[in-house]
Amino acid sequence: MATVTVITGSPAWHADRAKGIGGSEAASLFNAGWGCTRKLVMEKRGMEPDYMRGPREEAILERGTEMEDCVADKFERVTGLKVRRQPARVSKTNPHARVNMDRQIIGTDVNYLQTLTADPETGISPIDPLIAQGIDIGPGALECKTINEFDLKKLDREGFTKHEHYIMQMQHTLGVTGYRWGAFAFLEPTWWQFRWFVVLRHDVLIDEIMRRVDSTWDVVMDMSLPLPAPLADGDKRCKSCLWRKTCRGEAYLQQHAGADFESAYVVVEDPEMYELAADYLDAKQQSEQAEGVVDAIKTRVKEKMEALGQSKVEVPNVIKFARIPVKGKSGWDGKALDGEVGALGKGDEREQELAKRVANCKKIGAPSEQFRTFAV
Repeated sequence: MATVTVITGSPAWHADRAKGIGGSEAASLFNAGWGCTRKLVMEKRGMEPDYMRGPREEAILERGTEMEDCVADKFERVTGLKVRRQPARVSKTNPHARVNMDRQIIGTDVNYLQTLTADPETGISPIDPLIAQGIDIGPGALECKTINEFDLKKLDREGFTKHEHYIMQMQHTLGVTGYRWGAFAFLEPTWWQFRWFVVLRHDVLIDEIMRRVDSTWDVVMDMSLPLPAPLADGDKRCKSCLWRKTCRGEAYLQQHAGADFESAYVVVEDPEMYELAADYLDAKQQSEQAEGVVDAIKTRVKEKMEALGQSKVEVPNVIKFARIPVKGKSGWDGKALDGEVGALGKGDEREQELAKRVANCKKIGAPSEQFRTFAV
């Protein structure tokens, strides 16, 4: 396995990434996660994007890079495991499969790792299969991530294995390095919440990833080959893709994006508008964060009340909580009702009269204006 020494984020680093497919791009080979194979090929062919990343997305990417050391340090403190930096790596068998893993986990004692990762209730550790096979676990790969509190709640709720992007990234990394295991470390910087997960090597999945790396790279290099098929019509990922106009065309964007289409907007470079836009985004983010915290606390309160077997509880001099059953709302199916009215209108005089009377019950409110925002 060859190694290449480059500095993360440098021009050489970006040039090196253009030589192959990295771990963070592995999910795109399956049209999973946040990208797709078509977008990946356009990027690797060096096609100019239609749009540039917005300031907020750039800031998120910068945050991830800047906090990588912090996440790695946190991982060492929480787990007691030791890590070190490693240069970029290239697979010996699949030269277009490359990886820049954040850290290498070294000097791992298998018994300590088994105890560290064992489930408190069942005593089962994710590395038990390796131990049962008598495999020397060797070093591990560590991926460091920063994550917002809403995505962290989703991660806690759904479980790590539901997130295809992360699974594909780690399996790609294990395939390139030959390691038997790895771990993800997630740090949520607002409330300083930390999670980490162990992932074992899956040879069948790795073989398929490497097969797709090779076949996709053939398309990248042979410009006479057509681009991979686009995502299904209406896929939300297309709306934020940097190559969306080249890929889908303006007619598609106008049909599926509605108001989120640049030709419908007038660019206003007004200082006051810039200030209002920034204030709006900050306030919206704070509101979403507060709403997410409230929802999380409400869930915990409900769980506690259920454990206590109570539907109404009072915290003296603070607040009262009540879990009150509510019947489902009743309403009319407008489309179904219109269909029935149309059918009655084609009947005899009595049915036609009934159709008119029912139709007269339908009221249409006064026109209003909807305020919507779209990230740029």
